[in-house]
Amino acid sequence: MLGNDSEAEESSVSALRDNIENKGKNSYYFAHAKTPTGPEWDGKPEPRLLAKHSSVEAEGSLIEFTKSLHISNDGTTDLLQGLKQNAPSFDFAKSNITKYAFLDDGAKIKIYVELKGVGDICTNDEDVTLDWQERSFSLVVRNYEVEGKVESEIKSLCFGRLHGSIKKATMKKKIDKIIVILTKLTKEGEEPQDWPGIGAKGGLQDDIV
Repeated sequence: MLGNDSEAEESSVSALRDNIENKGKNSYYFAHAKTPTGPEWDGKPEPRLLAKHSSVEAEGSLIEFTKSLHISNDGTTDLLQGLKQNAPSFDFAKSNITKYAFLDDGAKIKIYVELKGVGDICTNDEDVTLDWQERSFSLVVRNYEVEGKVESEIKSLCFGRLHGSIKKATMKKKIDKIIVILTKLTKEGEEPQDWPGIGAKGGLQDDIV
């Protein structure tokens, strides 16, 4: 019975193919004319490479894509250089000062960082440093002692994206505190805008980082 069924099935398939070859699109069975064109299974369960494209082909596709964007080589270079220049050099991930107060004083923002005895402990210029750019700043405190022991962890307060742009940043070291002063960047003839907070809201590295 099994042999007869196989012969009948092969006969039906042959009749189907003959009908398609003779009548083409007009064949009743034309919908079945499309057969898989991929490589036949070799019976082995192991994965097998079906096709590969050379890195040269991939690179060529990438070049064509960049050409479609109408960006010249010089323009790309200028863009990368601009990104590097605007990228902050300080490490936001090391910000660990979480207690501070700030005052919006019109044209300036004042940030008060309480550190007991910092003025007497951190006496060298490199002990307390301030780096800044138009939309970010980083305050770093080194060699700060607590109960006569120098803390191994450097203290820092960093903001990766300020609420507004600044044109200057300075700091003052007092006996028990450090005051960071940010001067707002404003257009000529315009009043400084109020800052509801130090960090911008709704973006990456919005507040303390």
